[in-house]
Amino acid sequence: MKKSLSMIASALMAFSLMSCATTLSVTRTNPSELDLTGSKTIAILPMDYYNTNPTYLSDQKFLAEKFLNRLKSYAYQDTKFTLVDETTIRESIKQGFAVPADILVKPIFTRFDVTDSGITLETKASDGSTIVTKDAWKRIIAGDMDITVTRASDRTVLGTKHFDWFKGNNDDLPKASLPSPQSSLLESMDTYAYITAEMIFDTQVMHAIQLKESKDKNLKADMKKANDLAKSKQFEASQKAYADIYASTKDFAAGYNSAIMLQAMEKHDEALQVLNALYETNPDKSVTKAIQDVTKEKIKKDILDSRNNK
Repeated sequence: MKKSLSMIASALMAFSLMSCATTLSVTRTNPSELDLTGSKTIAILPMDYYNTNPTYLSDQKFLAEKFLNRLKSYAYQDTKFTLVDETTIRESIKQGFAVPADILVKPIFTRFDVTDSGITLETKASDGSTIVTKDAWKRIIAGDMDITVTRASDRTVLGTKHFDWFKGNNDDLPKASLPSPQSSLLESMDTYAYITAEMIFDTQVMHAIQLKESKDKNLKADMKKANDLAKSKQFEASQKAYADIYASTKDFAAGYNSAIMLQAMEKHDEALQVLNALYETNPDKSVTKAIQDVTKEKIKKDILDSRNNK
């Protein structure tokens, strides 16, 4: 019993320490998978539909609109490009002219099938009304969507994405209650748009970084001041405060937080220098992970900088 209580107390203490830790959110830019340096304009072309089953054409149009609108929202965030407006695209296609853009993005529903299977049994009541005795159905919604990114000048395919889905209800449902393609695929369209955007556009992401709490109670006041500076986004002042604490005390948390503040300011080389030195005396798993995270951030930033300098 005493052992169980001790384990519970340890778990509560660990949770308490974690809950006291300061977590900060910083915005980062992920470089696009494709290097479209030199391109200025992008046209997101209309969706081509799978017309074998016209019953669900309206669902395709609804889902296409959601996908395209979400993809365009990511396009507007990447200020390197000008997005060709829909009217210009439609008129160019109507007149048989080339769409005036450096990059063409073409989405196609290459398959869009909805298959129902089940049974509905009815009988007549003595008063002539209809009674449904069994109404058990399943619906399978399956399909594929392909995205092609082309350089307009020479029609070179620069990149592609393929998405497929297979959705349905596990339990039998009344036919009138079967899931619609719109409700089943709406969230997927958001996901597909984001994955497509990562291929074409630099995307903004929120990155969480967590600071450590010192185990030295004598440093509580000084650490709090540095934490408060970090919370108010005064990263440079916070980093100096943590570095000063570490220089005079060699406190692990202060040294770690000093490096994390350098990471927050995207001073990756300096952050790695501090983390590598810290690891020599404190080979903690959190330091290893921080080194990996900072290295990944540095690689992404180097890619962005190299493209911007071309």
